[in-house]
Amino acid sequence: MVWAEAEAVRTAVRAYADAVFAISGHGPLFEGLYDDLDDDVDVEEFPADVMRLSVTGRWDYLVRDEAALRAFAVETMLSASPSRSDDDVSDHASDAGSSLESVLAEEIDRYPGLESAGAGWTVAPISRTLFEMTADERDRTGY
Repeated sequence: MVWAEAEAVRTAVRAYADAVFAISGHGPLFEGLYDDLDDDVDVEEFPADVMRLSVTGRWDYLVRDEAALRAFAVETMLSASPSRSDDDVSDHASDAGSSLESVLAEEIDRYPGLESAGAGWTVAPISRTLFEMTADERDRTGY
């Protein structure tokens, strides 16, 4: 899982920095690493007469064949951007969650008449799907 791998890297970096400090007394080891980056966020402005739509929702899925989902995600990403490397595409389809995120991102960008003006969603494991909830439970979740 990508998140577990990222946490493993953070843990290793902290251990490395602690070891360097223990040996040399120098630290914080990575201070200033990102000082040259611009912290300002670019904000886009669109014409006032352009209709804006925002979609909020929840879709629950059962992953019956993770390998098929991952293969579909790779195929979808490569067909949308043939110049992408196999490694890059595989990195974005490393598990069921990242595969679904990648498919959603590629498919949404193909809708005619729409221009993406920002996107954000979370794909996460759940204990029960909407179909497994009572009406009251759904109401409490907002769906």
